[in-house]
Amino acid sequence: MKIQINGEPREFSHDSLRLSELVEQLALAPQRIAVEVNRQIVRRADWEQTEVSDGDKVEIVHFVGGGEDHSEVAAGKPPETFSLVQHQVYSRSRIHNGEISIHVYSSSRTN
Repeated sequence: MKIQINGEPREFSHDSLRLSELVEQLALAPQRIAVEVNRQIVRRADWEQTEVSDGDKVEIVHFVGGGEDHSEVAAGKPPETFSLVQHQVYSRSRIHNGEISIHVYSSSRTN
């Protein structure tokens, strides 16, 4: 079976795979990804029943977090100084020849 994963062609010895099996074969952490098959987002609860077949296009997005420690503020303690921080993170992964590369783009702005 030939499929595309994040735009890269991949070949598997199976005629089809369950999405959960594909994620496992790619050694991805399921709790940190979202998966789309043929432009349809697949809920994690449906991965076990979702078949990936020859010609399918799979997109995998990794969730990445970051930011500042605001635990004192969350606990109700006023900060000595306060600044609003806007933080955006975008992550894109590619799988090519069995190698996974992750590109993370991040920007911050303090007001």
